[in-house]
Amino acid sequence: MKRIFLWIWLVVMSGLPGLLAAQEYPALLRFDAPVRDLDTVREVDGPVRLRYAFTNVSDKPVVLLDVHTQCGCLHPTYDRGAVAPGERGVVHAVFDPKNRLGPFSFGLTVLSTNGDYKKFNTLIARGYVINRIPEAEIFHPYVLSAVFRADVESVGMRRFQPWEWFRTREIRLYNTTDRTLRPIYDSGCAYLRMSGPEVIAPHSEAVVTFGLMTRYMNPGPFTIRTSVHTGDTVTVIEVKGLID
Repeated sequence: MKRIFLWIWLVVMSGLPGLLAAQEYPALLRFDAPVRDLDTVREVDGPVRLRYAFTNVSDKPVVLLDVHTQCGCLHPTYDRGAVAPGERGVVHAVFDPKNRLGPFSFGLTVLSTNGDYKKFNTLIARGYVINRIPEAEIFHPYVLSAVFRADVESVGMRRFQPWEWFRTREIRLYNTTDRTLRPIYDSGCAYLRMSGPEVIAPHSEAVVTFGLMTRYMNPGPFTIRTSVHTGDTVTVIEVKGLID
């Protein structure tokens, strides 16, 4: 019987730390709108100022100890003075969209205390940044011809080891024109396979794939000039590598 009681006591004591850790202290601050949706932010318009208002919902004065940011583009400021029960306060922040592009979601972690314990609140700023440079130029920085930009200047096959004889690589072409293109692909080499879409819509991206068989090629560096024909325009794409 004593062994049974001892076993029960050990089980209860082993679970006690978990029960104590699970104890939740009451909230200290209640923010009116902890998530701020900024929708579309234009980089050229400069920094955006944010305001997160809160209420002290505890029965003691509360002090903000710190506000941590997840990104250097989000700069918080706050008052370190005590906020009385039921009184209001504000956490300010400035979001700088400089050199950013696309969707974002960044957080601020607010650490506060009423003297007895500490609590965390999470604040969010999210939206979409339109960069000062068009997205097509950012993702396709290389101008290959009057109709195409690309994500790379040339297709790099890199080094082939003696036991390697086939490899594929891709290039992403962007149609910079206002018209639909119907490309004709010319690999320029019997050992190179080149394929892509039959139609490329205006201001859209197309992936062109290259597959190279090197079994019968001579060792050493190589450059293969491929081409994409679209009406009167010929876009040359070089495929480069080295065969050991």
